[in-house]
Amino acid sequence: MKILHIINSLGIGGAENSLYNLVRLDLENSHIVVSLSKAEANVIPISSLGVQVYFLNFRSPFFFIEFVKLIKIVRYEKPAVIQTWLYVSDLIGSLAAVFFRKARLFWNIRNGSLNPLIVSKASILTAYLCSYLAKKYPQKIICCSNAAIKVHVDFGYQRSKFYIIHNSVDVGKFNILNHTTHLQRKFNIESDILTFGYVGRYDPQKGHSVLYAALALYKLSSNLKFKLLLAGTNITNCNSRLMDEIHKFSLQDNVILLGPQDNIVDVYQVLDIHILPSLSEGFPNVVAESMACGIPNVVSDVGEAAYIVGDCGWVCEKSDPESMLKSIIEAVNERSHREKWQRRKEACRNRIVTSFAEEKMLQAYINVWNSST
Repeated sequence: MKILHIINSLGIGGAENSLYNLVRLDLENSHIVVSLSKAEANVIPISSLGVQVYFLNFRSPFFFIEFVKLIKIVRYEKPAVIQTWLYVSDLIGSLAAVFFRKARLFWNIRNGSLNPLIVSKASILTAYLCSYLAKKYPQKIICCSNAAIKVHVDFGYQRSKFYIIHNSVDVGKFNILNHTTHLQRKFNIESDILTFGYVGRYDPQKGHSVLYAALALYKLSSNLKFKLLLAGTNITNCNSRLMDEIHKFSLQDNVILLGPQDNIVDVYQVLDIHILPSLSEGFPNVVAESMACGIPNVVSDVGEAAYIVGDCGWVCEKSDPESMLKSIIEAVNERSHREKWQRRKEACRNRIVTSFAEEKMLQAYINVWNSST
């Protein structure tokens, strides 16, 4: 069976990683990928898997020409399934599918919030337009979290259209490694220093300021020295707003800014505790990835975060620094008991291996694509 994927871009992100993993793992079907954005330097290396990748440029003022190109690609490839990813691709892919009705259309929606305070007006408008198209076009709408389904049903989408498939983790790549990493050497992080971390791009939805507020409170209440490693897009000292926030909470001596990382496993290996302070999430991959590396998590109660950690981590109220502080203190206190902490780390790893293996996600997608209704 031939599946044609349409996605906004092939930059680094949760949807892009899920698409890459599907294409990498699926030996049963053939895949073609269409990016609605032109090729850039840092993209998910799908073409290295031997997959045909088309790059369009829908940000061009001549986007109508790009749409015509998309229609030609769909007609040329003659896919059995068109799988779209994210609102813009859901919208444009649905319009393109009109010109090739033999293909079955499936959407993928991942937003865990449509709150205008943290989600752009453009995204909300596109989600609104999609809510009307959703009644007619996709056979199923795949979501990676129950929270995302609820948000969209409340927004006017049909509940019967939705199908949940959780993201997966490459547990071979994300694994426990007990050795000193180059990041520890580079930043002179001593083994006895408590090391927190957060992997997430700079974005209002990611809740960095909540984390800073919680750690500022922790700094006042504890004598333990600690470092906070931050990694992700725009997490650099060139981001003036980020730097202002760090100085506001007097954390400049505690924070290490890593920016985007090619090998995020290196970051996880340095951490004692990974913290997710997000205000909105679907399925936060960073929680599952870090747990696969044996890193316990403190997470805000958003999306599937609480479900991912299960009884292996700590869940706090979102947007609540004091609730987060309480969870951090509980985690740090347990860390002082070596055997108990080691059992916690092993439990984190085992939960991901058991519940979020890649094969489960792949088979779930194949089952949906093979469905007739």
